Amino acid sequence: MKKLPGVEIPKNVQKAFEGRNTTESNQLTALLKQPLGPNNYQTKYRTLLYLEQCQEEIDIQSFDMRAVKLQRSGQSLVLHVPGLAESRPSVLPGDQLYVSSDRNPREYGGQVHQVQNESVLLKFPGKFHSNHHDSTLYNVRFSLRAMQLKLQLGAVNNVQQTAPPWVLFPREPPNSLLQRDSSNRRATNGLNAEQLEAVARAMEAKSVPYILFGPPGTGKSRTLVHYVVQ
Repeated sequence: MKKLPGVEIPKNVQKAFEGRNTTESNQLTALLKQPLGPNNYQTKYRTLLYLEQCQEEIDIQSFDMRAVKLQRSGQSLVLHVPGLAESRPSVLPGDQLYVSSDRNPREYGGQVHQVQNESVLLKFPGKFHSNHHDSTLYNVRFSLRAMQLKLQLGAVNNVQQTAPPWVLFPREPPNSLLQRDSSNRRATNGLNAEQLEAVARAMEAKSVPYILFGPPGTGKSRTLVHYVVQ
């Protein structure tokens, strides 16, 4: 198993994003304007992921909270988070939130171990928990999940070594993919008329990729499974 890459944003990308270096900004702009191809696939997608991370670090600051209370609940502290039910912000078990107070600017990390409708249950180091008073006002800082970016960067780094070139940049599919024997097609039970038509059109397509589009809940996954079975 390969070790996942680090998530530290390269300095040149950070400077370009912040507009602190015109040369770096021009170089990144030129890179992003290049047509995507095998030679720039990794560099371009890594850059896009880093730029997205830069923006997300700014966006998540809008959810930071000031002068809020934590309520003791057994071995946990409960934080009320407005907008949590709409995933604004998105908080999952295992995430880290950081709290400090005006009296003590030192930040303490609390791990989310349960997410409720409008609140999260946090566990802090024992000393912080034992010294906590429900009347204390805290400042709360939300943080991004490093694992998500690690997985994305790992996929970008490995895909060209694990996937055939025609998967990423299809021109003509292998002959085996073009061999369609209608007599060997399996039953498509459970599909409606539109889904059956989508399968039929995909089977008749003369090139790949074939794009299957539809709003949520229209059965794209079911249709795709039936297409694969064919």
